[in-house]
Amino acid sequence: MKSIYRVVFVIITILICNLANATEKENSFEWAASISNSDFKIRKSLNEKNELLFGFSYIAQIYKDDYRDYTRHNIGALIGFRRYFSKREYNYFAGTDLIGQQFIEDGDIGSRIYSLRMMYGIEKYFSDRFSVEGSVGISAVLRNQDNISLNDVVIPVTNIAINYYFK
Repeated sequence: MKSIYRVVFVIITILICNLANATEKENSFEWAASISNSDFKIRKSLNEKNELLFGFSYIAQIYKDDYRDYTRHNIGALIGFRRYFSKREYNYFAGTDLIGQQFIEDGDIGSRIYSLRMMYGIEKYFSDRFSVEGSVGISAVLRNQDNISLNDVVIPVTNIAINYYFK
C-alpha cells in the first residue's frame, strides 16, 4: 500500500514542477463539451490555463457464458480539474478526476467504485470550436462490494475525446 502513496507523491511533485513553468493556452473559451470513450464532460474555463470539469460516465457490458447471459451497466458522476501547459499547435495538459460509479447487473444494484484519476495528455485544435485529445495516466480505485472494501492497486488508464467549444 505504501508504494501507491509513493507513486501518487511522485506524480503530484512532477505536476507541481510543470505548473510552475506553464505558459498560457492559445484558444480561450467559456464552456466546452467533451465526449470520450466512457464519459461526457462539461468543461468550464476558470482562466487561460485552468478548467473545472464535471460530467457523467456510462458503460454497458454484455456478458455471455455457459451459465447465463447478463448485462452490466456502470453509471457514474465525476468532477475534476485540468491545467494547460503550452501555447502551441498541440496543447499539453495535466488533470485529475474524482469519479463515483455504481454497477447495475440485470436490474440488481451491485458494487460501488470510487476512483481518483491523474492524467497527462495532448489536445489538437482543428478549428476554433473543435479539437481531439488523448491522455494517459493512472487511477487509484476503492471498491465497495457486498459490505467488503477492496483497494485495487493503481491501474493505467487511457482516454480519447472529441471536444466542442462554446465561445
